[in-house]
Amino acid sequence: MVVCLLHKSTCSFNFAYLRFYVGTISSCSSYRKSKHKKTNKVIDSHQKNQKDHHGRNSSYLYGRSICQISMEASKRPISRVLLKSTWELSPPDDKRINSICTIAEKKGISVEFKPISHLYNISDGRPHQGVCLEVGNLSVFPMRPELLNKLINTENTSRLPLWVLLYDIHDPVNVGTILRTCSFLGVTNVLMTSRCAPLTAVACKASAGATELVNLYTIGNSMEFMKALMKLGWDVLGSGTNADSYEVDDDADNFCESYHKSIDMPGNLLPPMCDINTVKITKPSLLVLGNEGSGISTAVLNTCSKIVNVNPSPQCMTPSSVSCLNVSTAAAIILHRLLNH
Repeated sequence: MVVCLLHKSTCSFNFAYLRFYVGTISSCSSYRKSKHKKTNKVIDSHQKNQKDHHGRNSSYLYGRSICQISMEASKRPISRVLLKSTWELSPPDDKRINSICTIAEKKGISVEFKPISHLYNISDGRPHQGVCLEVGNLSVFPMRPELLNKLINTENTSRLPLWVLLYDIHDPVNVGTILRTCSFLGVTNVLMTSRCAPLTAVACKASAGATELVNLYTIGNSMEFMKALMKLGWDVLGSGTNADSYEVDDDADNFCESYHKSIDMPGNLLPPMCDINTVKITKPSLLVLGNEGSGISTAVLNTCSKIVNVNPSPQCMTPSSVSCLNVSTAAAIILHRLLNH
């Protein structure tokens, strides 16, 4: 039996008398993107900006799984939980909703019932599964020297650290899918350049909520960051397909030549290309994943310790076969191989 104490003025309910039965977990819903604002932080846009009931700009997440993950992760401010009005008398048999409501009760977050049409307006007509959150922005903090030292010093010593750098990846689906892979395989720190796709609703859906779980940072200068890690004894692995696909950037090469002289590396030679099946990490490492079009610039490639790639099966080398993998697919294969070799 379910008992609810209703307050007509706020359409909220008393959680002390509400107990939902445990249901099964299903897949997460889609999300709505908003504009990416350029500040000293990368603003996550997996929410839709609207006017709240006080006339202020507000952002929303929707879908049972993503809302549950957001409530549990506590990485963003949450001001309201919005549930569909039919649940006032007949709450769903779903443990995700139970978790959302329990956390809201503990944190004193307002819970309100809204008509289904109101929730669809918030989600822009996309599936919301009866729940939306009014939230603040999720921020990706810039990487600074003191933060870098702290992260390195607190790394888990049971295995060699492997971080991932997303280098100008433009497709939010690729960004989200890579973050999902990183979360699944246990990569705790992911860095993004300023040209990466913002963390929109599309990215969040593709990540299955990993945007709320993985530690995300931005870097302003890829070369300087890679140089700093190499001076600390790290390997930097670049992803590539073949030598002919390397982007040519004369201006960047001029900078790269002087850069390599400072760390005693030849500036006129690309690092060795290695099949991922032959690569084993023997020291802390950074994997650099290039964008969908031009990949990784020559300057950044020259900075890497080696270039790793995924070769096709010999049986697939036919005129009709594709020439390379999508970056998110290649990332999954490379990361799985590196972490389990």
